[in-house]
This record gives sequence, C-alpha cells and structure tokens, in this order.
Amino acid sequence: MLPKTRAKPGLSSLLIQSRPAFGKRLGFATDQFNVRQAALSSLLANELENISFGKNVPATALVALWEARNDARNYALLGDPAVRLPIERMA
Repeated sequence: MLPKTRAKPGLSSLLIQSRPAFGKRLGFATDQFNVRQAALSSLLANELENISFGKNVPATALVALWEARNDARNYALLGDPAVRLPIERMA
C-alpha cells in the first residue's frame, strides 16, 4: 500500500560522487527525492479521488501517505556550493 519512505542507501555516496568536480551538479543526486515526491503525490491524489467516490480509506493510512509525500518534498541539502549566506549584508 504505502511505499517505503527511506532514501536509497547509496544517497550519500551519490552526493559525494556527483560533486561538480565529478562533472555533475548536486541537484542530480537529489533527483530521487523529486521523483519519489511526485510518485507519492500521485498516490495521494488517487486515494483522495477514491474517497470522493466512496472508498473507505483508514485515516491512519491517509496520514501516513500525506506525511511520506511531504517528507520527500521538504528536504535541505547542507553544504551546497550554490547556496551562500549574505553575512556581509547582515552586519
């Protein structure tokens, strides 16, 4: 019913190997989060549509799917060289 929500075990090594020095951007390594979020969004939309047609879906299952979708969407990549804090402007 609900796909596993954990990232693939190789994410850390994929992040390391896809540094700009290796010719790929860091966003390439996080693409699996985007793909997972899209898949979970589709599953959630299907369940909500099924509910509108009268299907009985346990609230716990719906909440778990909603949380998994949001977890896949809301992540931060710390140490991304494209991100800079405007420290000079903050002083």
